[in-house]
Amino acid sequence: MASKAHCARALFNDNEGGNHVIRFDRDDLTRADLSTRATVINSLIASRTINPNEGRSWLGLPPREGGDEFFNPNIQTGNANPPPGKGDDDKTGR
Repeated sequence: MASKAHCARALFNDNEGGNHVIRFDRDDLTRADLSTRATVINSLIASRTINPNEGRSWLGLPPREGGDEFFNPNIQTGNANPPPGKGDDDKTGR
């Protein structure tokens, strides 16, 4: 992008240019209200298009443990992939 190069030349000397990156945050220009964003993120998580940590990153939140799993929180509870022998199908008690 030409404007990034222009900014880099204007802000950094030759020695500094390799140590810095210029990024434009365009999200503020296209950001929907929080309710709409939450609805869209929830819909994408429910359809397993994104995982919860990806949705959290869109909101500027840090990842959480287990958030990289793809599951539908509207129909699944707890861990999407329970450890062997701990699921509902294990009726033997072993």
